[in-house]
Amino acid sequence: ACIVLESGIDIETEVEITSKVLQNTSGRNMELKVGDKLTVKDLIYAMLCGGYNDATVALAYTITPTLYEFVALMNQKATELSMLSTHYANVTGMETDAAKTTVSDLGILAKYMVQNELFVEICSTKTYKLSEISTCRYATIHNRSSLLSDYSGISNFNTGSSNLGDCCILYYQTNASTLIAIVMNANSDDSDNTSNCAEEFGKKLLSFAKENYSLTLVKTKNTIVASLPVKYSISSKNIDVYLSENIELFLENSVDIEKDLTYDIQIFGNELKAPLRPGDIVGTMTVSHNGVVLETVNLFIKDTVERNGFLYVMDLMKSFILSIWFVMILASILFCVIWTRYRKKNKFRKKKRKRKNKSKKLKK
Repeated sequence: ACIVLESGIDIETEVEITSKVLQNTSGRNMELKVGDKLTVKDLIYAMLCGGYNDATVALAYTITPTLYEFVALMNQKATELSMLSTHYANVTGMETDAAKTTVSDLGILAKYMVQNELFVEICSTKTYKLSEISTCRYATIHNRSSLLSDYSGISNFNTGSSNLGDCCILYYQTNASTLIAIVMNANSDDSDNTSNCAEEFGKKLLSFAKENYSLTLVKTKNTIVASLPVKYSISSKNIDVYLSENIELFLENSVDIEKDLTYDIQIFGNELKAPLRPGDIVGTMTVSHNGVVLETVNLFIKDTVERNGFLYVMDLMKSFILSIWFVMILASILFCVIWTRYRKKNKFRKKKRKRKNKSKKLKK
């Protein structure tokens, strides 16, 4: 869905189903036939709401000539999003040893797709009526998640199953925050339960989050987080460092933002150096809870700090004297001096030896 929606294709584009679509389809499908016509929009709704694999394969062939090329785009996007433990092997999600993903990677993808309004709208649709040009046997597409009917405000990003159990990704938008619940490999103790039990666990996760967590404003933009010295500054006074944006975190209600959170300030290069100008980004502040990094925000300054040229030059000289280059140059000079003296001395000895030999010959 991500690749299709970001491809730039007009969703009203007409697509005709070919034999290669059906040849590469397995699992759940909407019984498309060769020659059936639908729009890209129809196929997207069929893929996301109905979970139909033939619609998914048809979309892939609409974007790229081969499924291999489409899978390559999927893996490229996963890399761009830093989904480092994910590898796609097909377009439908049918299980294979070559394909893998993790809950945290799916969380990255879900948070990314939340920004796509059309994607969220489609996943929130209970029933979609196919376009007038559609010639397939279905007239409407029903969302395969039962939660959309009994849980107001929820969106079904995906519902399915693996060999290990049921899976789902649920999205819920409140007035204050966005919640995403991901459940994988879920199994129910109720043998009579015919619904997707991952959705039931997901619903419990969302309810738990709503009751026990909230979006908390930890620190506001432009807050002074430190007052630090500036190397090479003409003035000896410290300079204030500010937060570049608000820090809002989804925290458990019991968390004390002053006592339970850890704030770590990291200045680029470990120190401020003149010259500095208003708006310069000079470092970051990382907020952690129990060793887990929750947010990292840039730090900036509002003042101008001019550089003391004398201090700067003296420090350059000091750094040069202490550097390996200075040691190498000094060693080279000493070597040249010693070598020159040795050559002169050796030359003098040769001359002296010649004079002695000449004197001996004359005596003879």
